[in-house]
Amino acid sequence: MTLVPTQAIALGVVLHELGTNAAKYGALSNADGKVELSWKFAANRVSLTWTERYGPPVTPPSRRGLGSKLIKRGLPNADIDWRFEPEGVVCTIDLPLDERRSANGTAVRAPSAASPAMRPANGHAV
Repeated sequence: MTLVPTQAIALGVVLHELGTNAAKYGALSNADGKVELSWKFAANRVSLTWTERYGPPVTPPSRRGLGSKLIKRGLPNADIDWRFEPEGVVCTIDLPLDERRSANGTAVRAPSAASPAMRPANGHAV
């Protein structure tokens, strides 16, 4: 399982939006702020967690802004959980991975770390 191109693009837009908001209003708006991005794969899904810390105090917004609407529209099949904790925003995105198909309709697997396609010129697995 892997991200299909449309998912990869949408995820890039979402991460850009989260980063922009963090720089304008959140943890990255001051010198001490930090953002942690973590992810895990399980059962044909990827779960990403964006966690902001050491920024200005956070209060839940009174309404959904354009950014949160953009994130939901960009990843319509994802479960998105926003938490506006006093220490910083936490956004968890649980996204189903699409199965890639070849021209004849058979499933295409993403290359494994052991495959030659995933090895840099020095031969070490990435």
